Amino acid sequence: MSAIKLWQKRLSIVGALAIAGSMVLGIPQARGKEVLFGARGEKLSVSQSTVKAGGIVKVEGRKFNPEVGIYLALCKIPATGALPTPCSSVDMSGKSNTGYWISSNTPSYAKGLTKPFKKSGSFTVKLKLNPKINDFTCGNRDCAITVRADHLRTGDRSYDMYLPIKFKNSK
Repeated sequence: MSAIKLWQKRLSIVGALAIAGSMVLGIPQARGKEVLFGARGEKLSVSQSTVKAGGIVKVEGRKFNPEVGIYLALCKIPATGALPTPCSSVDMSGKSNTGYWISSNTPSYAKGLTKPFKKSGSFTVKLKLNPKINDFTCGNRDCAITVRADHLRTGDRSYDMYLPIKFKNSK
């Protein structure tokens, strides 16, 4: 799916209840809660899409399949059909909040490393965002809060979701 088609699937909620919950379909505004719907009815939202380096956003997911583990991190938006990379690291310690492995179907070797889905495939996390990912520096909306199937389904791009992020002071 091209980046333009991804943008077209996006749904911006501008002014959060200040505009009586009105919703605008299309390219997101610089501020406001961002919402994206997945191919299977999943709902991914982020508290804001423009952040400063080191900023923390609240990310919520609803209606995810709890049988399919996911990674949630900041990644460079890939070419259509490609694996998202580079990505911020999934934080196995639970202390840095730079990425998560969310799974209710954790393999035995990974017990204690995942965050389980809540009821009905939902989750809420706080994600710390930095524009530098390994040797790549995110610019103006070329990175996104990314959901993808975990390593048990690495080649399955049908679970990929991208909510583009802009860093303040990036051009």
